Amino acid sequence: KTGSRNDFPQLWILKPQRAFNQFGISMIVLNENDVADDGSLVQWLHRVVPDGSWTLQEYVKHPLLYRGRKFDLRVWAAIS
Repeated sequence: KTGSRNDFPQLWILKPQRAFNQFGISMIVLNENDVADDGSLVQWLHRVVPDGSWTLQEYVKHPLLYRGRKFDLRVWAAIS
């Protein structure tokens, strides 16, 4: 199935948690052999993710658009 999570190679975005202004963001490629088993995935993570606090998120190739532009929703909720 084209466009599924099983398509390889996959692009991922690696972002430091304590940075701003896009400082330190990089694109990372995940190949099929990197996720062949749990051990391969752990080795890949140790190889590509530096020490520290990071966010690793999947790159969305075809994002949902509103009036031709990407958008995000930031929702705050107060529960009492």
